[in-house]
Amino acid sequence: MGRVMELDNLTTQANEATKADPWETISYHRAIFAFACILLSYSIFYVDRALVTNIMPRVAGQLNGINLYSWVFTVNMLIATCMAPIWGKLSDTYGRRNIFLTMLGIIVVGLILCAASPSFIVLIAARGIVGIGTGGLQAVTFAIIADLFAPAKRGKYSGFTVVMTAIASTFIPVLAGWITDVFGWRWSFILPIPLALLALILVYVVVPNICSEKKAKMDYLGSLLLAAASVPLLLAFSWAGSLYKWGTPVNIGLIGFSLVMFVVFYRHECQIPYALVSPRLLKNRNFMTASMVSTFMAFGLMAGIIYIPLFTQAVLGLSATMHGVVAGPAAAIPAVSGIIGGWLMSKTKHYKWLLILGPASSVVALLIVSQLQPGINLFLLAAILCIQWIFGGYMPAVNPIAALNGLKPEESGQAAGTLYYFASLGFALAPSLLGSVMNSTFTSTFNAKLTPVLASSLTATQLATLHNPRILVDAAAMKTLENSFAATGPQGPELFKQAVEIVHSSMQQGLQSVFITAALLVCISVVCALSIKELPMPDKIPGRNR
Repeated sequence: MGRVMELDNLTTQANEATKADPWETISYHRAIFAFACILLSYSIFYVDRALVTNIMPRVAGQLNGINLYSWVFTVNMLIATCMAPIWGKLSDTYGRRNIFLTMLGIIVVGLILCAASPSFIVLIAARGIVGIGTGGLQAVTFAIIADLFAPAKRGKYSGFTVVMTAIASTFIPVLAGWITDVFGWRWSFILPIPLALLALILVYVVVPNICSEKKAKMDYLGSLLLAAASVPLLLAFSWAGSLYKWGTPVNIGLIGFSLVMFVVFYRHECQIPYALVSPRLLKNRNFMTASMVSTFMAFGLMAGIIYIPLFTQAVLGLSATMHGVVAGPAAAIPAVSGIIGGWLMSKTKHYKWLLILGPASSVVALLIVSQLQPGINLFLLAAILCIQWIFGGYMPAVNPIAALNGLKPEESGQAAGTLYYFASLGFALAPSLLGSVMNSTFTSTFNAKLTPVLASSLTATQLATLHNPRILVDAAAMKTLENSFAATGPQGPELFKQAVEIVHSSMQQGLQSVFITAALLVCISVVCALSIKELPMPDKIPGRNR
């Protein structure tokens, strides 16, 4: 009897030893097909963002929501940021496919509610529901890439995510604008729904639902603590410079409360075995370093996206059309550099040099732009704008692969969610911080340059108008200001010229401070990339031919 039991134990051990990981049994061709389906789902995040950015002014006007305009974006951003690590953790436990289907279903419901919104308040709530779904799309996509492909091959495929981003950012705003003009803005929210439903069907049919055999508990308290830490911080930066000034009790209170809650969250995560964000991840030097690369690289990317168009039009004097022509090549580059960067990482099996080159090129481009003067050759300007995106354009594809390299498969979802949480923090904090730098520098420079003689000749209305640099990009406002000066007498045209020159130079100084500040913050990404320990990238998954 004892001999029989011993043989049974040996047989069981042998079966366990030869038991393959379910992901390892997937054929290479099925992995490619599954990746294509996930890529389609991934694009919905950027389709949704691109169409909302373009049509929201029209929506706010029709629903009388101009005074709540920013909340459409703020609520969506807050919820999406908090949901990223939660979806990642859930995908580790309940399977990537199940979580993807859930996210896509929530997005469809949210878009339908957006299209049917009777008021702007309801629309804000509907955008929050969409944020619940989109919050995990990026994270779980890269977790699935980590599941499907060996580390050395992942970069080659992750590069295509940047292509989807570029396609959505290029064509969707135009298509959404045309639909809004012809059929109404409600139909624009319907635009992504067929794509989401198609993705939902394909993901269900093609992507296997592999998940951990150990059903870990969900850290609901940790989720609440993370939200309690994140939301006040994001609100503090979103409201700074608009509702409240930096340094006010409300602003300081929100930031202080946020920091306390982050400490409470970390201590909580260290005390439970099923943490939302594993302390092992937070103590993993390579992962946290890659996360910091994402966070601070966001400041450079946002400086390019938000403030370079303002610089070219307000300081260099280009029209909106000319800016589009000059910036067009730079906007198209990420689609190419994403594929090339991912391919180079797979080919060389090294990623550290790419992580260094990306933020370093961004620093160089931002510093060059900060020194540009009106009259620069447009071809040279286009080339300078391309510098940041030639190498920085591949970062969204390369950095997640570097961050997940060396981690256990069952940690991929949680790690990807945490990585995108840190990246989202950077993208959320950058506009407010950089905007505050621009506004404070503009105001201090304007006040320093405004001579007592000129100040005494200005009316209260003229002074208020000059304090708003929008006159540099609004021809009608500029003409109104010019007429008001002309009505003051023979000295009016000369005073007008002096006043506009002060606004122009103050704006240039303000944007120069923005680009230099962003460059300094991106330098932190460079330092982090230099400190990353590069780990080997195996070119095969055990049990799979390729």
